[in-house]
Amino acid sequence: MLVVYFDSRPKESREDLYDREEELQALRSSLSEPIVLLTGVRRIGKTSILKVLLNEVDAPYALIDVRLPLTSYGSLYSTFSEILTQLNRKERVKRVLQGIKGVPVFGLGVSLSWDQDSRVSLIQLMDRVCGVGRAIIAFDEAQNMRGKLGYEVLALLAHSYDYCKNISFILTGSELGLLYDFLRLDDPSSPYLWKTH
Repeated sequence: MLVVYFDSRPKESREDLYDREEELQALRSSLSEPIVLLTGVRRIGKTSILKVLLNEVDAPYALIDVRLPLTSYGSLYSTFSEILTQLNRKERVKRVLQGIKGVPVFGLGVSLSWDQDSRVSLIQLMDRVCGVGRAIIAFDEAQNMRGKLGYEVLALLAHSYDYCKNISFILTGSELGLLYDFLRLDDPSSPYLWKTH
């Protein structure tokens, strides 16, 4: 007979989250920032803290697990299709996406075309989403976005940092060096010289 006293899977409600009030409050108070890094060693509870926070905030959000690297425009645009689909379930982004070439919206689902002739700019999409109102986009295990299209995501983050005041990005990472490498924090050729606090 198997007896389980503790479920090690990520938590989604505060009642199931043990001894993480300080971290949860710190993350909540940082949501006014455009980009937030949630770091720590593997299996310490980053995903649990993130999920509990997202379930408690009064804003539409998307949570994407990016353990598979972005190796093609197909994978990049599939990731952003999922982001827009999740946001559309919480906040009607359909009305601001309608009429953009390469962005078919079916019910709540959003599918971005990644074909070179009809590929929409991700920056244009974030500008439209920002126009809807407050939104949070979280990337779990964000260091994996270092793939060959990582620069596209960096450019999007840099643009959003400067122009999309209604969107906050939360990036989690257990491989701190890889996450910092992806963000190119010390690289003068980075699309943006990030401000860090």
